[in-house]
Amino acid sequence: MSLTDVLDDEPRLYSAAHRCAGGWRRVLHDLGYDYRQFCRERPKWSVERVIRCILRRESSGQPLCATDVHRDDSKLRGAADRYFGSWSAALQASGIDAEAVSRTRTWTARRVVQRIRELGSQGAALNCSSVLDVDSGLVYAANGLFGSWDSALQESGYDPAVIRQRLPAWTRTTIVRAIQERAAAGKPVSFSKMVPRSAAMAGWRLFGSRRCPPTAPSTRTCSPTWRLTRRGICWDMATVTGPE
Repeated sequence: MSLTDVLDDEPRLYSAAHRCAGGWRRVLHDLGYDYRQFCRERPKWSVERVIRCILRRESSGQPLCATDVHRDDSKLRGAADRYFGSWSAALQASGIDAEAVSRTRTWTARRVVQRIRELGSQGAALNCSSVLDVDSGLVYAANGLFGSWDSALQESGYDPAVIRQRLPAWTRTTIVRAIQERAAAGKPVSFSKMVPRSAAMAGWRLFGSRRCPPTAPSTRTCSPTWRLTRRGICWDMATVTGPE
């Protein structure tokens, strides 16, 4: 019977009470109920409770990024700011590295070089478009600190020309195959979400635009901006390999 329960279970009833009777409290009063008996006792926040809630989120695998916590539990975020001064300070008091759980990283030239070398040791492609797919923040930081991605590669001990030579050249057939594989795996194939980005840009270049041939209508599986739909893919395969 509390306002929170009504809002959760019967929002239309609350709206009707507010519209026709002047509010939920007025309705309870007219029915002979004491509004205070339905008010929930709110537990008070404390330093210990903030830390306990943070550790509970960590143990349950919930994100600890300040933005996510504010979205999921704004009261916890507000209490952390009141008792610790900031969310980062509350995490530190809970024994959690604030930078490790934050989506915002503090980049330095040394950290950019270390990250590039780390990706290289993992066998990842180090061309700019491929790194954008896996760590866009690294590319933006490299451009800001070194002036360009090529300069960052050189500082990391890589030859940009050699890195570019390792890239397979996209063809109409390989682009179509990449789209088909993502579609079969249930992954998005819109132009903005196509991975790798080099395939999307090459598709734009080789197909003339982001639109499919006029004979291939769009479908629900693709956004309006990327119209190489499943039917469009079949059309292109027919032109490349011939009818089956």
